[in-house]
Amino acid sequence: MTGVYWFNDTELGQMPLRSRSVFNFYSPDFIPSDSYFTSNGLVAPELEIQTPPNLISFSNAIDDALHDHESNEIQSWTTLDALAGNANLWWGELYLTDLSDELTIFELALDGDSNGDYLAINDAAVDGNGDTAKARAIDALLDHLDLMLLAGQMESGYRSELRTALINFNDGSNNDEARLIITVAIRAIVTSSAFMIQK
Repeated sequence: MTGVYWFNDTELGQMPLRSRSVFNFYSPDFIPSDSYFTSNGLVAPELEIQTPPNLISFSNAIDDALHDHESNEIQSWTTLDALAGNANLWWGELYLTDLSDELTIFELALDGDSNGDYLAINDAAVDGNGDTAKARAIDALLDHLDLMLLAGQMESGYRSELRTALINFNDGSNNDEARLIITVAIRAIVTSSAFMIQK
């Protein structure tokens, strides 16, 4: 079967044509159990499906998508043809994610090339701003993810905290560390309120 993408609806709490009522997946007059909403006469329909189990499931699904379904990582131990040949329609999700752009952006800012060695990731030398090559690469990555995932509206405080956390990662090989920085940055952004709540 070609051209088929399947994603388990339990992670998101919604699936096309599977809403529980004609009002979609949430009722238009839903009020969260928070005094701010009741005292101001506000409704927040989209928060009806933002339950703790759904948020945890979504976070785990994103982690799975960035690791078990990432095409570059899969190709490090098998081929995509072999994976597709052994795919089972009834077992697991049928999709791939691709971090090629993010890996390239990160390494170009880190090493000035894209050969996959991430050579300067642990280089302690700093530039005139006091930044290491790793910090500059993280800045380039966050610029890219901010534009792609948040339309360039990442709050400066959140970005600063995320940047600091990513700079402090040190995990195994250069390749493993680069992948960890990229996947953690994406997961942190897409599970944040800035990504999940439309303003």
